Amino acid sequence: MIFSDRKDVTMGKENLQRNAAINITKNIRKQIMETYEKNNIPNLYGFKLTHEELIRDTDGLEKEIIEIMNHPRKYKALLNVFTYFGNIEGI
Repeated sequence: MIFSDRKDVTMGKENLQRNAAINITKNIRKQIMETYEKNNIPNLYGFKLTHEELIRDTDGLEKEIIEIMNHPRKYKALLNVFTYFGNIEGI
């Protein structure tokens, strides 16, 4: 029974990480789109950034975020970056 409990805990942790990574990715994409639209920044080809381009360019971001979450120092750095950008948004 103890081993199955560990498996349940591990699966629960993985589900929480996956859900958090999905939410973080959505927020990053939203922030990018808002920044590009607000500042009228073109994409690499000189046109308006589309949602499809953003999805394509950030493909795999969720996996990278999960990898970062499994390394405490990297995760702390990620949180510091989010805090920094959250503080300068009003500027």
